Parts: sequence; structure tokens; C-alpha cells
Amino acid sequence: MTPVRPLSERPALTLYLLCQYPQRPMSFAPHGWKAVLPLRYLGVDYETVYVTLSELREVLPRTFGLPQVTIPALRVVEIGGEERLILDSYNISQYSYACFPDEGPFADVASKSAFLAKCGQSKMDETIALNSEPEWTEKQYAAVRKELGTMEVLLRERRERGESGSFLGGDEPIHADFCVFA
Repeated sequence: MTPVRPLSERPALTLYLLCQYPQRPMSFAPHGWKAVLPLRYLGVDYETVYVTLSELREVLPRTFGLPQVTIPALRVVEIGGEERLILDSYNISQYSYACFPDEGPFADVASKSAFLAKCGQSKMDETIALNSEPEWTEKQYAAVRKELGTMEVLLRERRERGESGSFLGGDEPIHADFCVFA
């Protein structure tokens, strides 16, 4: 594993998300969450700028010199000043994993220890124990299958292929997992 880049060597990231009211900046748009989740999962620092629909249509295209801008959008300014704009939650997710491959909630022992201290080791032990009980796990999967329908097919196919992991991508979440969450 390569070491995590120091802050002085990281690009500056600004994530543009849609909001309804500028005075109450929050976004419930699912595509925005599909961009936020990988960044948060990897522990990547970024600034959030909330824009209204009129700003999306009028201000952002002028700002970035493009005929049209879609949300979410991630503005990346590299240390040398090179700037680029990444549009679409999938592209942002791909950039996040490519640019920050060795980061995340458990990138090192200290991070894992801090997480367990905050979340509570006993709760983690309880969850791990429950997940190791096939009956409990199957009940959880049955509830998910009932609610998500088509997800049942995907999960069954993974099991039939002998693939492990709790996520669609295996042991770690991928963009599709964040889409289901959002």
C-alpha cells in the first residue's frame, strides 16, 4: 500500500450540488449523494457549493466556459494550478477511487482504531457476531430481496458464482452500491 498523500500534495476539490433554497443549503438529489458517498467513504476533503436551478443553467456554464453543466460537478485544482471539471456522479466516483486509492475509513491501523473507538467496539463485535450467524444473515437478505426485487437477482448471481462480500462489488462498495443507497 502506498502512503496517503499529505494535504500539501492533494488537489483542491469543490463539489457542486443542487439545492432548492440558497438560504438553506442542502441537497436531497440522489445523483448528488452518489458523488458525496465515495468522497466521504474515502475520507477525501472537499468543499461543497450548493447552486440553485437558475444558477446551474445560467451561472455555472459561464463560470466554466461550457455550453451546459450538469450536477453533480467536481472542480479539481491540482497543486500546479491545472484545473478540470468532472461531471456526473459515476465519473466523480471513478476519479475518487483512481486519485485516492489508498484512503478510506480503514486505510491504516490508527484510522481503524479511531473508528472503533467512536462507534464502539462492543457494537462492532455484536454486528460481526450477527453477520457470522447464517440464519440472521439470511433473514436480513430476505428482507432486502423483498424490498428491492431486482437486487435479489444480482445477489443470487454473485452467490452462485461463489463471490464473497456484502457489496455488489464484493468486499468494498462500488458506485452501484452508492446508487442503491441514494
